[in-house]
Amino acid sequence: MIDRAGALALSFEPADLLVSRGRLQLFAGVVDEPNPIHSQVDAARRAGHRDLVVPPTYFFSMELETHGLVYVERLGISISSILHGEQAFDYHALCYASDVVTIAPRVVDYYEKRGGTMAFVVKETRFTRAGQDLATARSTIISVNQPAA
Repeated sequence: MIDRAGALALSFEPADLLVSRGRLQLFAGVVDEPNPIHSQVDAARRAGHRDLVVPPTYFFSMELETHGLVYVERLGISISSILHGEQAFDYHALCYASDVVTIAPRVVDYYEKRGGTMAFVVKETRFTRAGQDLATARSTIISVNQPAA
């Protein structure tokens, strides 16, 4: 069992990440992104953008690159016990290749169900560029533990 107050008090240093064209192009190819503004600079510029536009779900990849699953480890949850429960994004501004994005995660909720055999950790991550909000991600993981015999 995890102490709720301890989970909510976890702190994480914000991390800066330079968004690279190469990574965006690779990501767009892997997820089979059909819109060329995410993979072709000329197409992005023709559409009025200054560079490649970050695809919506790329924010999750940026967080994994900077913070990984450190919050899971710091809570003492075994990686083999977790399930992906939910993921949602709120978008505030476009993000582009060559932007430096600050990624700041925090645990915003923790609760248990089924007598503590299911633990839910809700994390919110803020993505900013020079103080401007770009996106907010909210994710829930579920740690499933077998009841004590």
